[in-house]
Amino acid sequence: MAIPQPFTGKMSQLDAFEMAWYMYMQGHKDEFEDEDSKIIWILSYLQGGIALKWQEVAIKSMMEGEQVFEDAKELPETIRKTLGDPNEEDTHVFQITMMVQGDKTADKHVQDFKIAAHGSGYVGTPLIYEFKWSLNKGLQE
Repeated sequence: MAIPQPFTGKMSQLDAFEMAWYMYMQGHKDEFEDEDSKIIWILSYLQGGIALKWQEVAIKSMMEGEQVFEDAKELPETIRKTLGDPNEEDTHVFQITMMVQGDKTADKHVQDFKIAAHGSGYVGTPLIYEFKWSLNKGLQE
């Protein structure tokens, strides 16, 4: 089972980071003795950028005896609140309204559009309109 890639605080990578450590921890439950070992393991993957600065504050507080997190479930919620996208729906709307097919195949563009549209709140006619607008002129016609 793959280990997570280090997380630097880039909002667009937060979901992938969370899923990677979740899968690893579920597949290796015997490696984590208690909540503290889970918390330290997750924090160890916050490397570089704003994530490293945030990790340093959390670790220093823990070293001083503070209970920074109640349990390992609280940590990802705190990471998301601190380092996540404050308005995910707007970000998804922006992505689909700015998306163009360009030199991608139609199949690749459809898949990219579906991924970007997820979480945008767009459904039905508005979503179809945005999709048609994103296609190359030949396909639009």
